[in-house]
Amino acid sequence: MGLIFEILKFIIFSLIIVYVSKEILVKLLRKLAEILDLSPKAVGNVAGVATSMPELLTVFFSSMQGLFSASIYNIISSNVINLVQYITSIIINKNRKSIRK
Repeated sequence: MGLIFEILKFIIFSLIIVYVSKEILVKLLRKLAEILDLSPKAVGNVAGVATSMPELLTVFFSSMQGLFSASIYNIISSNVINLVQYITSIIINKNRKSIRK
């Protein structure tokens, strides 16, 4: 029963983190882009750095504690997840003419 509770807590906290990140990060980046008159590429670079910071901190602190295998797993799994997301978005959006323009 404890394992089910822990998994449920993980799912709920993950959804909260994703929602808050979406609401805060996306709105903040849009406002920043408008204020600084940034190009979409620059905004994408800022978003990339901002979303990579949690992974970087996780790898750093787990390595400091001697958990090198956790660091390697984090790097590999995040890259695999990103690759799957990129391929999925390309497949979904490949026929949209508005995106090409």
